[in-house]
Amino acid sequence: MKNPQRGPIAWMAHNSVTANIIMMLLLVGGGIKLTQVKQEIFPEFTLDFVSVSIPYPSASPAEIESGIILALEEALRGIDGVKHVNTTAYEGMGNANIELTFGADAEKALADIKSAIDQIRSFPKEAEKASVKRISARNEVISLVVYGQVDDAILRQETERARDELLASNKITLADLVGAKNREISIELSQQSLEAHNLSLGKLAQNIAQSSVEIPAGQLRTSAQELALRTNDKRDAGEDYHDLIIKGTSQGEQLRLGDIASIHDGFEESERFALYNGQPAMMLRIFRTGEQRPLDIAETVKNYAKEFSKTLPAGVSCSIWNDYSAFLKGRIDLLKQDTISGLILVLISLALFLNLRLAFWVASDIPTSFLGSFLLLSLVGMSINMITLFAFIIVLGMVVDDAIVVGENVYERRANGEDPLSAAINGAKDVLVPVVFSVLTVMAAFMPLMFVPGMMGKFFYFVPIIVCTVMLISLFETFFILPGHLAHAKTGEHDRGILGVFYKRQQAISAGFIAWINKYYRPSVYIAVKHRYLSLSIALSMFILIIGLIAGGRLGFVFFPKIDSDVILLHAEFDVGSPIEKSKQLEKNLISAAHKALDKLGGQDKAQGFFSQIGSSISLGGPVQEQGSWISHRGDHGLFGI
Repeated sequence: MKNPQRGPIAWMAHNSVTANIIMMLLLVGGGIKLTQVKQEIFPEFTLDFVSVSIPYPSASPAEIESGIILALEEALRGIDGVKHVNTTAYEGMGNANIELTFGADAEKALADIKSAIDQIRSFPKEAEKASVKRISARNEVISLVVYGQVDDAILRQETERARDELLASNKITLADLVGAKNREISIELSQQSLEAHNLSLGKLAQNIAQSSVEIPAGQLRTSAQELALRTNDKRDAGEDYHDLIIKGTSQGEQLRLGDIASIHDGFEESERFALYNGQPAMMLRIFRTGEQRPLDIAETVKNYAKEFSKTLPAGVSCSIWNDYSAFLKGRIDLLKQDTISGLILVLISLALFLNLRLAFWVASDIPTSFLGSFLLLSLVGMSINMITLFAFIIVLGMVVDDAIVVGENVYERRANGEDPLSAAINGAKDVLVPVVFSVLTVMAAFMPLMFVPGMMGKFFYFVPIIVCTVMLISLFETFFILPGHLAHAKTGEHDRGILGVFYKRQQAISAGFIAWINKYYRPSVYIAVKHRYLSLSIALSMFILIIGLIAGGRLGFVFFPKIDSDVILLHAEFDVGSPIEKSKQLEKNLISAAHKALDKLGGQDKAQGFFSQIGSSISLGGPVQEQGSWISHRGDHGLFGI
């Protein structure tokens, strides 16, 4: 017969110092790793999609379809790894979104797609070079809107200043400007001027293009040093072209461009623009990269916005928009609240029905398992994000179950007269097999989520990893650390002082609970066991009833439940050839309707603002917190959103 005082559980129970050291290692080491682990709103991953964009300036959607889309679809058909091709013809642009098959070699498929497109010879001569790239999810954190009834040049200057100053911070390295028109230098001259000076428009354009160059010219090596040679005559402003010599005479006279042409430095004419609360606006979208933390980035931008607003010229304001970090902070706060609530409930429940010391050590399994998991999760590059925090919330309700089972069994043995050491060892060994298999069952239930295909599989992949890691550490803590703490309790430790008063009250509650078990629960279990076929029939009847509710459609099924969002979003599209004035009028009508709705709901303070974009749709990088509006007009189509 095996000696119950031998084995790893018994050894750890005898050596409580070792148990304490391991526990402190999990708590302190995990706490340190927690401060170092990467934070992001959603996990970063590359999608199994390839995007192809081919510009064809000034072409109608029909011309895009006949000249680009049909040839593109023919070339992409049959490429290994391509599952589905979705093509769209816009005015001046042809797009294709290519979905790859699950498990395909994405890099090889990308190379094959590029090669197939390069071999197409039927594209129109005016079509530009195709842009082929894999689609990846970027972590947008927060946006800053600069708006006001001022000239576009002032608005862009202030927005670019905000971008440069934010990028100068060591906490922000990526910021995109949205809603800004492209800069344009226009040179206008009459036909009479060209004829008077014997100039042709083509030759003049070539002369102007050759006058603004930046060309590397190799290197010059000397005995003292090595010099880099380059021609640097880049003209970035309209005034740089005024003194451009376009023609000379044998008498030494020079004709300059400013003498015969009108030069304007401004922005291109475009039907794409953005409005915020009815005023021209530009948006600065800030992203997280590397090891940057969303909460730090959001705090930096918010603090900067307060100071930036004080330096803006008259008529220009700024506002925070799309603070996605609020979702991450809310999820972190929820996990903290649930953890604290769980600790309190475990302490109260076990303290009332067992004893206070046992309740404390069993409850310590929660922080030990959670913090200890970061020692292992950091090795696989796991980050704190919305998905991993969700996984921690799921496992929070299961992590302490095995410790409660062991603790209750140890308490039962002590109540029957065993000494603390023997009770801790034997109590843990009694339930070793069922507890281990219960943990393995939980792990087996979550493991299939690692193999879900597609984009959703990339999200679900992190859930079983965290659940299994936390459950394994909890299992280790239950059988190798908890017995060491329970084995050295002193007999009569609750007989004196405040603990003695609490102990007497606790014993009365525990006795009442045991009496209820003996009077009601035990007879019910006896009847169920005695009439086992009746119990089995009731269980089967309930199972059949549930299956019938599901199969009959009475119990609905949705992959994700519909949850009211904090954003009101609307898109509208006009027919090809619709004037931009229709988009502008619809934008005004939508904003007016939104204001009326807010008045009925209690006032304009219910919304943070209204952001409208005409000319292109807005890409949302994640869940949206604030209320607002999106309007966009795409070429001949009007694409709107509120």
